[in-house]
Amino acid sequence: MIRNIGFLVLVMVIFIIPTFAQDIHPGITKKGLLIDTEGQPVDMVQIVVKDELGNIIEFSYSNPVGEYSISFPNDGKYTVSFQRLGFKKIEFENIDFESEKIILHPSDNTKLREVVIRDNVLVEETGDTINYVVKNIIDGTERKLEDVLAKLPGLKVNSNGKISFQGREISKILLDGDDLTGENYQILSKGLSADWLEDIQILKRFTGNKLLQGVKKSDDIAINIKLKEDFKSPLFGKASLGAGTWKRAELQAELLHYNKSNKGFWVTESSNLGDDIEVMNLNLYDTRNIGANNFQSISTITDRSEEAPEMFSASNFNFQRGIYTNPNLIFKINDKIKFKSNTTVTIREREFIQNDSSFFFTKEDQGFSINQKSIQSTQFRDLFQSLTWTKEIKSNQELEISGRAIINSENISNQISNTFRDQNQQNLLNKYGLLFSSKYLIKLDEKQVLDFEINVHADQLQEDLSFAEVNISELSPNQRIEQSNHNFGIKGQHLIKWSEKTFAESVINYTISRQILERRPKDHLLSENFDDFSTNYQEVRLYTNFTTKWKEINFWASSNIRNIAANWSSIKMNYVFVEPTLKSSYEKILDKNWIVSNRIAWTLNNTFLQLNEWVPLTFSRSFRHEISNESDPLNPERIQLLLGNIEIKNKSLNYFVFNTELGIRKSENAIYSTFNFIEDLISETQLNDGSTKDFNASISTSKYFSSLSSLIKISYDMNNTTRPLGVGEILDTSHIKNQTGSITAGFVGLTNIRISLGYNYNSLINNWNENKNRFVFHTFNSTINYTPIEILQIRLNYEGLNIDSQNLNLNSILKAEINFKPKDKKWELGLFYNNIMNNRSLAILQIAPGVNSRTDFSVLPNFVLLKAKWNF
Repeated sequence: MIRNIGFLVLVMVIFIIPTFAQDIHPGITKKGLLIDTEGQPVDMVQIVVKDELGNIIEFSYSNPVGEYSISFPNDGKYTVSFQRLGFKKIEFENIDFESEKIILHPSDNTKLREVVIRDNVLVEETGDTINYVVKNIIDGTERKLEDVLAKLPGLKVNSNGKISFQGREISKILLDGDDLTGENYQILSKGLSADWLEDIQILKRFTGNKLLQGVKKSDDIAINIKLKEDFKSPLFGKASLGAGTWKRAELQAELLHYNKSNKGFWVTESSNLGDDIEVMNLNLYDTRNIGANNFQSISTITDRSEEAPEMFSASNFNFQRGIYTNPNLIFKINDKIKFKSNTTVTIREREFIQNDSSFFFTKEDQGFSINQKSIQSTQFRDLFQSLTWTKEIKSNQELEISGRAIINSENISNQISNTFRDQNQQNLLNKYGLLFSSKYLIKLDEKQVLDFEINVHADQLQEDLSFAEVNISELSPNQRIEQSNHNFGIKGQHLIKWSEKTFAESVINYTISRQILERRPKDHLLSENFDDFSTNYQEVRLYTNFTTKWKEINFWASSNIRNIAANWSSIKMNYVFVEPTLKSSYEKILDKNWIVSNRIAWTLNNTFLQLNEWVPLTFSRSFRHEISNESDPLNPERIQLLLGNIEIKNKSLNYFVFNTELGIRKSENAIYSTFNFIEDLISETQLNDGSTKDFNASISTSKYFSSLSSLIKISYDMNNTTRPLGVGEILDTSHIKNQTGSITAGFVGLTNIRISLGYNYNSLINNWNENKNRFVFHTFNSTINYTPIEILQIRLNYEGLNIDSQNLNLNSILKAEINFKPKDKKWELGLFYNNIMNNRSLAILQIAPGVNSRTDFSVLPNFVLLKAKWNF
């Protein structure tokens, strides 16, 4: 191991040293920040460099956070000017001007900036920034930022809140240039009111730090939200209170604090309407951040809470109530120091009822059936706290220290009545996590940046599983599983700008992890005794990346060299992996409006199973549990991924985008499942020597009609998956084909009517051992927003679902809403009606390998809600 580390360090030194000896490319680069007299960043400022004869040598624009960078030769006299509508022009005849921070003063006609005519213009593009004019796309049906993003061309919001642009997930959402929530962007997307929005900006090649600007060739994407000027005040917000039939009630409050040195956004909600009020998925956030540091993570093994089918709105099935609060604050203590705090507290309860009727095939023409009713009650307690302190030590140095804590508790109780027994079951899950990080950046010169990081992480997860007959009132743990995890990592990064078109990056990272998993059985239901599991994991990673541009083509070539040593129980392993990545992108401007671009990327990597995947759960319809050890941790999964994207865009007034994506993924030593039957016990064993293939295709198009202020979006997605699957004594290949299509459109019928229409198609086909299961459903959605007079708004929303392969009736949901809004807009009064028109339960019939099943989901009763809102 020491020999391998020494070799990698030597390679790193050889790679870095020449960069310090390189000749500085002749020329001057000016970078800095453009702000107004209140200290707020100013975007879209035009920077122009002219020579002595008045010829334009170079020009650029400031980005949405006010940062700019411009380069020009160092062989003469030049004039540099900064100009934007609404501000006085600034001009420097001496190129040695102080560029770090430039203050722009309002022009004599201060209203000039406000009278810019933007009617019917949806998209404005400048450099790497795409600006959407919100007022020309909304139709009054949008509640939150997420609803507006889903309508914009190129953007997609999936069911769990993940936001992507042209197939790539965004990294952050900024609020007027400030990173208020970090990676937790769903806090803003799900919490920020749609009627506060002025513009939405897509930031391509986002770096997130002014020291990296011009040095790092980033491929990240961020979203910047520009608020309306009316809402930029020390305290602004709205509060609402609702009460209705079936004891329905709702309380909501949004607070926005905005001034030149501080920003704050606070959301609080208490509701029993059925919606999931928590906007932040703590488990997903934790796993994503741990993986970003090459750390090992832990996750639950025992059963989790049941969910409604994805094609339905979960709020119609979950009897859910709770309270959620989320204050997010950023303080600029002075020009050098910034402090940020993010807090999330959630307390909620949920009840979910379903009836199952299943027949399991154990052998040819043989099997057994289970009828079961389950009433599941879940209590959630979540606490998240993140603190970040950033100090600019010098103009070229920055120190960031951050810490976060996560506490997560779930109590899942099941009352189960089935063919074999009546039983109570309870799962108690408690998770604690801490992460400390320190980051230091130093900009050596205009072409080099060094980044040093130290990360320390620890978390613990305890799971208690209890079950007893119904007539036994108290439950005691029948099984306890404890996982503990400790990670430590150090990282050094060197970024270099070789020339205006060529960039390089090198990273060396050392990580050490220790994981322990202990299972403590308490009764005879666990047929065997298993040892506790532990692993010690060390990884040295050398990452290099090279980026260049030739004409209109960008090239990326990168490679991971990883040395991994691990002790798993009594087994030792040592691997060296070389994992290359190749990417290219091309953009051709055909004329002033038409643009064609494409991207293609190929990657190869190796993924180890997590410790809890090495020890998978076996399960049954009667909720008996045991632990098995069938996976082989010595064979990491080897994954090849090929992605391609083509986009055709017209930037005219009637904006048009066509986008198609293709993806191929092949995995070797991948996990697959085998199902076995022992009386009423259905046992799942996970093995990782299978080979899987996935093919993904996506086509989408968006067309804006300026005369109607409307947009039509059409999309089609297809996924083909091939993987091994064993049922009983039969091992065969499962072929799964999933297709989804959607059409959405919004347009103005008359001056006071806006209509939104939507249609979704979903098809799932599963072929296994000559058995074919086809499951198809259609959903329809339409919204009519009618404003007969300025102070009155009427909204009707219809949602219908049809499962055509099961001969079921159309399941329909009708929602009606009337809002009264006085002209002063200080308050409003609304009446909301939610009606399940024809069913109190929905049934799903499925034929899967080894089992035929029918599941009935109980639906919430209809209700009427009277709601009052106050804006302040």
